[in-house]
Amino acid sequence: MDEPRKQVLCVDDEPDITYRMKRFVERHYPIDVHTAENGYMALGMMSQHHFDAVLLDVSMPGISGIEVTAEIIKLYPKTIVIIITGSGDHEILSRSKGARFLIKPVSMDEIKTLIYQHFGLMAN
Repeated sequence: MDEPRKQVLCVDDEPDITYRMKRFVERHYPIDVHTAENGYMALGMMSQHHFDAVLLDVSMPGISGIEVTAEIIKLYPKTIVIIITGSGDHEILSRSKGARFLIKPVSMDEIKTLIYQHFGLMAN
């Protein structure tokens, strides 16, 4: 029997980023990518659907990626959280214990490596 597809939530207030990530990942991997344009939407989606991983931007209007990360780690401890940030700010890194980080600009090779590390999947 086939293993169920992995479920990933990509959260960024820039729709072109989530669109490119979704297209790339779903084209090359047995992963379903869902998108959210802000942290509130992401938390709402998480309350209704299981996600294996969440990739989210730090700087978003309303609720920051750091605040969303804290909620995810508290409520969904088995979900992998990957924060995408424009800086290596040590305060951000220290406030987000339990999360992993990618520094912008993120390349598709970094996404491939990330998927392999966390899910053991190779690109088609």
